[in-house]
Amino acid sequence: MAALATLLPSLIGLGGNIFGGLFGKSTAEKAAEQEAAARRAAAQGVWNAVGSGTANLNNQQQQGYWDVVNGTNSANNTLAEGLNRTGDATQPYRDAGQTGLNLMSQQAQNPLAAFSFNYDDYKNDPAYQFELNSGSQAITNNAAAHGLASSGNVLQELGTFGQGTAAKYYQQAFDRAGTGYGLNLAGRNQQFNEANALAQQGQFGTSQYNAANQNFTNRIADNTTNAAMFNATQGNDVQKFLAQLGLQGATTAGGFTAGAGTSTAAGTLGGGNALAGGILGGMGNISDILNFFLKGRSGTRGGIEYGQPGYQP
Repeated sequence: MAALATLLPSLIGLGGNIFGGLFGKSTAEKAAEQEAAARRAAAQGVWNAVGSGTANLNNQQQQGYWDVVNGTNSANNTLAEGLNRTGDATQPYRDAGQTGLNLMSQQAQNPLAAFSFNYDDYKNDPAYQFELNSGSQAITNNAAAHGLASSGNVLQELGTFGQGTAAKYYQQAFDRAGTGYGLNLAGRNQQFNEANALAQQGQFGTSQYNAANQNFTNRIADNTTNAAMFNATQGNDVQKFLAQLGLQGATTAGGFTAGAGTSTAAGTLGGGNALAGGILGGMGNISDILNFFLKGRSGTRGGIEYGQPGYQP
């Protein structure tokens, strides 16, 4: 019993060192696993944040895209309404212009005949016939009353009277024909001027509408182009930012993941060191135990070496 009491401290020391090594190993590995789990959770949190931020930014960019498109469409609709109002306001002028063009076309298809006068037209004038006949009769009667009905003077006087009367009525007929033609020409000119005035109104209305339509076309093109360029720029900026966000997220998450691996490796190494320390700490106890059991079991007895047959301690 006394010998066992001597051995007991070494046994306790050995058990304590081995237990301490195992406990230290377990503690180090658990702590390392907790730290690694925290780092992995942090890495996952980074990826979740990157994913959420990416989704939100894409949604906002998409909403902004449609806001621009809808705003552009609304502006274009307002421009179209303005063009329609301009069209309504200028329509009477354009209608008047079309009326004027139609009248001018009708005049062109029915031109005024050139001035003409028939030399014999004055002879059909009843006044000429009356004056010629009555005047000639008066000359003849007067000559007959004086017994000169067949004289040469009477014939000359009749010729002179007839020529004068013819000249007078010819001039009157010519003047009437010229006056009539002039009145017709003036009337046609008046019609042309009126038609031309209507056409000028149409030209004014058409030019106003064409200018408004050109402005509408230019503004629509500008709005559409500017909206497309704005959305393209915004989309490009968003994608650049998302690329940077993804790269930063990958760098950060990668750091956490690498740290988790480092923590696990450190825990394994620390656990091994703790176990090795416990074993090394128990080596002295093992030595004491071995010495206890080997005490008195060396040398020779009765000429026989320890460990040989016949050795008696």
